[in-house]
Amino acid sequence: MYEGVRVSAIVTLFNAESRLGDLFSTLTDLSEVVSEFIIVNDASIDLTEILLKEQAQIYSGNSIMKIVNLPKNLGVSGARNYGIALSNGNVIVLLDDDDTSLPERIDEHVRGLLPFLGSPAIHFVSSTKFYSNGYELFCPAPSGLERATDREIARFLLLGEGQSRDGKFFAFPGSAMAFTRETASIVGGFDTRFRRSEDADFVLRAVKCHAPVLGTHLSLIRRGSDIGSSQSSNSSIKYERMLLEIHGPHYISARERRFVNLWLKMRNYWFERKYSHLLPLTIFALISFPIRLFKKFSTSVIWRLRHECLARRK
Repeated sequence: MYEGVRVSAIVTLFNAESRLGDLFSTLTDLSEVVSEFIIVNDASIDLTEILLKEQAQIYSGNSIMKIVNLPKNLGVSGARNYGIALSNGNVIVLLDDDDTSLPERIDEHVRGLLPFLGSPAIHFVSSTKFYSNGYELFCPAPSGLERATDREIARFLLLGEGQSRDGKFFAFPGSAMAFTRETASIVGGFDTRFRRSEDADFVLRAVKCHAPVLGTHLSLIRRGSDIGSSQSSNSSIKYERMLLEIHGPHYISARERRFVNLWLKMRNYWFERKYSHLLPLTIFALISFPIRLFKKFSTSVIWRLRHECLARRK
């Protein structure tokens, strides 16, 4: 690794008993390039704690390993904050229990962040999501945003501006993220109100503090994923509304916010297949909002709906 660079990898777990074998295989492969692993078991209710202890005893990697079993479930944001507080590295990498990261991932993060050590900066790698029904999705990391302003990145996240040429959003998943220690300090860690979309909120608060957002096109992570009910407590739609409420007033107009809220409502009906509710909302949107907003959303909306349909397909 690079001289003076210490990498702390934060691993968050919840009910991961069936995934621990694969996880520790990944950690062993990463141990040559990671200084320490901080494993945070977020109050799992299965056999994760017992099996975690067994796996740690036979772990053969070179990195320091710290294991914490939380007495109360904090959610991904709280668990990551706990791990960050225990870490000693100047580069922090986030790992999820159902992801497989290649060793080259760490090298890409370090190379990208090396010029920014001692100051706030975020780096992403691209990844591929795998769903239980066999559907796969390539998630490109943000690129070309090094000189983008906080307003440009905020509008990208809230409105879909700046999407790639094929209409797909760049991906900002926390499990594909690394950042300098100063980034966590300046933004105060992850907002524990968010159990989804916490990564977008973290980025929005970081760019407000002038942290550059960096990325590589290399797909270096296989990410396990599933889409659940939009009515669940962890629904992404709920947290996208929170993003809009918290950050929207600073970056987009009131009319744009109303349109995004309407789109989220339409997306919820689409997701739940409540097409009879969707039609009148669509007609209302066509009458009430200027065509430029529909042009702005058209490609990204169609792609997002297609993705969610394919991910739910039996």
